[in-house]
Amino acid sequence: LLHIQRHPCPGVHTGVALRPTWGPHGPCREGEDGTHEHVLTLPPQVLYYNGKVYWVNSLGGRVSLVQNPPVKGTASLQIYDVRPSDTGLYICEVTNPGDWSGSGQGLINFTVLMPPSTPECRLSGSTLTGSDVILMCHSSGGTPTPIYTWSHGTNADPLPVDNAVAGSMILRNLSAALSGVYTCSANNELGQSVNILLIKHCTG
Repeated sequence: LLHIQRHPCPGVHTGVALRPTWGPHGPCREGEDGTHEHVLTLPPQVLYYNGKVYWVNSLGGRVSLVQNPPVKGTASLQIYDVRPSDTGLYICEVTNPGDWSGSGQGLINFTVLMPPSTPECRLSGSTLTGSDVILMCHSSGGTPTPIYTWSHGTNADPLPVDNAVAGSMILRNLSAALSGVYTCSANNELGQSVNILLIKHCTG
């Protein structure tokens, strides 16, 4: 029996139980106390037994066996139209019929890389003269994790940020000179996305 499945929460193995025809692994979510729990949905699986291939929730038809059926011992999978949701721990389990007490496993931790999505920019604080404000920037997507930079005006050099990973920057003692257009840039190894934030200070 050849059993291939995806565990979409890499590094979290609580309650893992592999079986020929089912698996309890589903999308993982983080609870309020920081622990992880499984949503009990059937993961994508491919079963090969007695000369037949059985597809179980196989990523919407975007998966195929390179050798179908895998009669020569090659169980490679091909994934089409790769998406961020395909990231996860892929498990290949091989069991000899009649010997269900033991099996061999192969594990691949697969990460889908993507450039940052267009960041969302917002301001926290009062824009009155003399106030301190926080500029915040965040991309909802992007792997590896984006690094953020801020600049003021056109073709300006990057400004020092308080947290390049969180994308926050503090403007202290707001004045007319600090008003204007601020550009946030989200960068990783695959690309860059930018957005702008307009600040108009008020004199009260």
